Amino acid sequence: MSTLSKYNYCVEVVELKNKIEVAFLTLGEMLYQIRTNSLFEGSWETFADYLEEIKMSESVASRLITVYSKMILEYKISPDLIAKAGGWSNAYEIVKLSKNKEETEKWLEDSSSKMAKDIKIAIREAKTGVSQETCHHDDTYLLRICRKCGDKEIQHEQEATN
Repeated sequence: MSTLSKYNYCVEVVELKNKIEVAFLTLGEMLYQIRTNSLFEGSWETFADYLEEIKMSESVASRLITVYSKMILEYKISPDLIAKAGGWSNAYEIVKLSKNKEETEKWLEDSSSKMAKDIKIAIREAKTGVSQETCHHDDTYLLRICRKCGDKEIQHEQEATN
């Protein structure tokens, strides 16, 4: 593969990712319409039954619907801006943080020029009000995961030292 075709291949992946993120927003719109207008009636008893049939959790559907209804319906934000900011999952975290359209757009614009890990850190710092660079990490817990069965157990610091 030539250098140019390697580069073009990588560019195609970026374009595909953006299309997928916009498609998630379209999915949010369609789920919103199905739930709001009870389009599931006649074939499924409840919206939850419909989600079960399409193998989607209620929490994922709720998040997609929240991003669509808040950012696109209410704030009229461009789907492309949401996609470039890391997609619907980051957008959901931003929706929870932001108080208005201007704040939401600022978060999205800032996120569009950051790496994924930096977006997560910025969101976490905004939620907690604590900078990761200055935190002493003195209030922690240990998460133990069994390699055999996958069971998870949280051990708080006091328990872990005993």
